[in-house]
Amino acid sequence: MINIALEGLDELRNNLSGFGRDLNRAIATGINTTAAKVVTAEKEGFKEHLDRPTPFTVNSMGLYKASPGHRAPAALVFIKPIAAAY
Repeated sequence: MINIALEGLDELRNNLSGFGRDLNRAIATGINTTAAKVVTAEKEGFKEHLDRPTPFTVNSMGLYKASPGHRAPAALVFIKPIAAAY
């Protein structure tokens, strides 16, 4: 499992409090963009390292996106349970 933690987010948020909702939206967008790139890289890794992977296998990655309304926004990249059972 890969865990990416952002430190100093509260301090940055306090320093830029005048931006309010725009800052929260920008942080969530950055996290979501990074998570989407992880999904793309994992799919490419499947194609590169597995022998003739099926579309079922390649498309087994899931993503829960970060929401700008949360105090500590986070995205989750995972393998869907139906594919993980195989």
